Amino acid sequence: MANQNEINELRARVNALQQELDSIKKKLDATGAPALPPAEAPQPAQKPRKESRIGIYIKTRIVPEFEPLIGGNIIGKLGLLTLVLATAWFIKYAFDRQWINESGRIYTGLVAGFGVTSFGLRLARGRLRVISHSIIGTGCAILYVAVFGAYFFYNLLGREETFIALFILSACIALVAARADSQILYLFSLAGAFLAPVLMSRGENSYRFLFGYIAIINAGFLVISFRRYWRVAPFVLLGADVLVYAIWAAENLSRSSFTVPFVFILYVFLLFMAIEIAVNPRVWRSVSRAALVLLPANIALFLWLGIWTVNEFHRNLRPHFILFAAGMLALSYYIFNHHSKGVGNEKPSGSH
Repeated sequence: MANQNEINELRARVNALQQELDSIKKKLDATGAPALPPAEAPQPAQKPRKESRIGIYIKTRIVPEFEPLIGGNIIGKLGLLTLVLATAWFIKYAFDRQWINESGRIYTGLVAGFGVTSFGLRLARGRLRVISHSIIGTGCAILYVAVFGAYFFYNLLGREETFIALFILSACIALVAARADSQILYLFSLAGAFLAPVLMSRGENSYRFLFGYIAIINAGFLVISFRRYWRVAPFVLLGADVLVYAIWAAENLSRSSFTVPFVFILYVFLLFMAIEIAVNPRVWRSVSRAALVLLPANIALFLWLGIWTVNEFHRNLRPHFILFAAGMLALSYYIFNHHSKGVGNEKPSGSH
């Protein structure tokens, strides 16, 4: 009888525990808490798998993109240079042997330049962007040499025709650079654009045409600034503007008028101030450290060139020019402070 009582007592305890578990389960379901997973049998510890040296090499050397390994190293650049030199040597050999006449030489250069450039553009559509930019630059260099050679060596083109061809070529390279987001290609186009009037010049003082031409180049960079956030190009362009003006002014400022040179330096000053204090903060939501260097440089160069020009023609207006420059700086500071509120110093993504 005692054993029967103990069994009944154990059954009562089991029923109580079961009821308590059921109540706990209902509370968990009501609160939405995850149910406890069923206990699993412990798994035997596995020994870590040793990775072979080949696997490590594949992860560290092959996983990165293939493009920088080809286009960004010295061997790739040397290979392109070797190809250009070998092509130039073969063409020179053909010229010396009189296999090709003068017009044929120019056509050969044009065909080679367009061919290399087209090949680079085709590579640019893929993943090899760095090496494609180098190839495009090589093809454009061949085109520059062919066009200038047709004018300078063989008189196959007139001066006006050569200048127009060089300008169109530089503009096309700038468009390709903006589309491909290649700052180095744009710098290459700047070099060709600024060399064109220098190579075509015969010593005449055509400063109205010269400054109008350079103003168009600067306007093109203003348009590009709405699509690309480049930090080296504005320094190069501003330096080229100042260098051309200083070289011209050293010989021709006294033989020119006051209005056109002064308007040109004012135009360059306002353009770069607009890019750094209005376009970049508004479009790219960023104020870079480069702007903190470019803005003072632009201001200092404007004061230098402005005082130089005013002293040459109207020395008595120098205090008025300094006051005018101070007013322009105050206005620029106001606009910069207005547009840069809430803008961080981070560099926008996708800029090169």
